[in-house]
Amino acid sequence: MKSRWCLAIMMVAAVFAECCRGETDCIVEKAKGANPWTHLEFKDDAKEFQFVIVSDRTGGHRPGVFAKAMRKVNLLQPEFVISIGDLIEGYTNDKERIKNEWDEFDNIIKQLEMPFFYVAGNHDISGPEMREIWRERRGQSYYHFVYKNVLFLCLDSEGGTKESKKNHIDKDQQKYFREVLEKYREVRWTLVFVHRPMWEKNKASWLEFEKLLGERKYTVFAGHRHQYAKNIRRGRSYIRLGTTGGSMNIGDVSVGRTESICLGKFDHIVWVTMTEKGPRLANLTLDGIFSEDVTSILLANAVKEVKKKIDQGKAIVCTPIKIKGEKLVGGTTQIKITNFAFVPMTVEGCFRGHPQLTVNPNTIKESLLPYASRIIDVEVKARKPVKVEEISPLVLDCTIIFKAPFYEPVKCKVTNQIIIERWDLYAEH
Repeated sequence: MKSRWCLAIMMVAAVFAECCRGETDCIVEKAKGANPWTHLEFKDDAKEFQFVIVSDRTGGHRPGVFAKAMRKVNLLQPEFVISIGDLIEGYTNDKERIKNEWDEFDNIIKQLEMPFFYVAGNHDISGPEMREIWRERRGQSYYHFVYKNVLFLCLDSEGGTKESKKNHIDKDQQKYFREVLEKYREVRWTLVFVHRPMWEKNKASWLEFEKLLGERKYTVFAGHRHQYAKNIRRGRSYIRLGTTGGSMNIGDVSVGRTESICLGKFDHIVWVTMTEKGPRLANLTLDGIFSEDVTSILLANAVKEVKKKIDQGKAIVCTPIKIKGEKLVGGTTQIKITNFAFVPMTVEGCFRGHPQLTVNPNTIKESLLPYASRIIDVEVKARKPVKVEEISPLVLDCTIIFKAPFYEPVKCKVTNQIIIERWDLYAEH
């Protein structure tokens, strides 16, 4: 009898081992036939970890973008965050201004729930006053750390210890990293973070640093140009990041989302999973990361109702510009904005450039409480008298924005054409 129980226990143990592959965190009862899963080899290797890289914030920063990125990083819960520089606008010797800019940035970083590693960019450390304040607040401008047997090297592309010099790694910095690389020969991977993509110009000091890397496995990350690009050099990946709130100039060409991604012009963070085979990268655009509070049924229904009013021409109503006589010299129109939603609404609008007319005000920005209305008087003048039938349409482009507490903003586009008509012709009849 005892032997039968032993046999039964051994059989159960064998089935459990087959089901969970030795993973004590997983309890699965396997059926005799097919099972509704592919396999039970869970990706929970203790050696793997995830972290985030953020790119240029400045060089003509767009307010609020970087702060929003930090909130979204918290949603992802990486183990830490590392930058590639250009965190403040800088380029000044005014110490008070420099400190204020760092205070502003550090207050943004405080919201992060995980460590943040600073890397110096040209906007952060471009002159002696800025370098002095960096040293006071951050210490050395280049450093290293090791995490789960991966070596992280954070370089100063603006010179190094003693003076600022762009696209340069000074001798002290070279010596420092030579000793670090010698000490950590056996790490499984080396990750290099440097603000300027110095390899693109084959700068002498970069070539010297590259020799130090030798034949080890490594990946390099940089920014500076505000345009994403990947290069293969020496058989390794060299990644130049886009922006995380920095200026994004695409020139005079108007492009859509697909084209901007092809051009490497987008706001993003890099989600890195460190595996045994090296880093696996996922570029996450900021407009593609949302919290669980992205929307609700009530908010969706409110937006649906407002869109109906937009389609009916009731959300933004522009009265015709009425003139007397054959030619337009000047006139007025009224823009009535109505919020049909139960949440506050903001309207941001701009009249398209017109070859024959000037408009005052040319832009509008109004915030309305739920179910409120507002009327805006707009003055129109002809650059020179022009016949009514020869006037091009006057167009107002607007964005309606709804912001409910705890939810992501919802935006709707509206375009209105303003009619110009002769009231004296109607008056005769």
